[in-house]
Amino acid sequence: MWPGNRKFIYNSEGMIFEIMDDFALRPCGKLDGFVDYKVTFHPQKEIVAYATKEGMVVVSDFNGNCFWKYKSIGTPILKHDSPIYSICFSKDGSEVWIVDRLGFGDIFISAVDAETGIENSANTFEDPFSGLSYGFTLSHSPTSVLIEFWAGDYGVEVWELNNTSSKMSHSVLFTGEYRIGQQCHGLLTFHPNENRFMAQEQNENLFYCYSWPDKSLIAKQRELTEEEEEKEDSCSSIYFAYLKNGMAIIKSELGRLHLFDPEKMERIEEIIIEGFEPMPINEIYRGLKEEELCLPTKSFERLGNLMVVTTDSNYSKVKGIIIFLEDDVIVQTR
Repeated sequence: MWPGNRKFIYNSEGMIFEIMDDFALRPCGKLDGFVDYKVTFHPQKEIVAYATKEGMVVVSDFNGNCFWKYKSIGTPILKHDSPIYSICFSKDGSEVWIVDRLGFGDIFISAVDAETGIENSANTFEDPFSGLSYGFTLSHSPTSVLIEFWAGDYGVEVWELNNTSSKMSHSVLFTGEYRIGQQCHGLLTFHPNENRFMAQEQNENLFYCYSWPDKSLIAKQRELTEEEEEKEDSCSSIYFAYLKNGMAIIKSELGRLHLFDPEKMERIEEIIIEGFEPMPINEIYRGLKEEELCLPTKSFERLGNLMVVTTDSNYSKVKGIIIFLEDDVIVQTR
């Protein structure tokens, strides 16, 4: 989501901001009628592709000048949903990849020329969970585009997609064993030098480290004691991201952030941000009775050399973004 060395982010109102070197946010554009989490920025140019609630993919510059539109052939499960479930630019920016849901059961995946809007490769695939998948997310391996299926208790699955011919094909990388990410984040997280990746086993809540591209097991997080397990379960991890220095940040189901050592395969300490400390969940979300400590983190992603956390709009004390620098961890809060 960053053109070259520049970094862009958008807020819930669709405003596009560039993150400057001093971490100031410079307004530079606006999205019109977009669907949250279905926005992708060109890797080198000020071009954005996004899904609309009407089932369109729009490719435009930051000033709203439209280059082309793609009409979904899909059918949403719920009336208020968009049939477009995921979009992303290819790593070189030459294609826009799109996932349409065809009602229950099937999905349609296409790779479209980013300049012309002409379809290069496409195919219809059967949902590996027979229509029970509630999320499909496109992501990147070092060498290809991946699609990740989430079906809750029914499992997860990751495919590697091949678009070398007009009829797209796939191969299964993993199935059934790995814990889902949340809000369109990856099931697999790649190391900065791209020679390994992490995955999380769903039932044990333990991390595994594999080599890439041969997918050999390198290390596994040790099984926890009963006391550790009770503590871990209270902040079960749902998202893992490598830092440039080889360490990692984990986001828990309660939004709390922890450092993780991939060499020792263990959680180190919680990251506490001044003015953004964990607080009872019933103080953030009215109507809840639970008093577990949580943070209102909405999303968590990498932007170039930064890690960025956005906060939930329900939380009035801290709105906007929290920017992390990989090596020094915390740079600034907003």
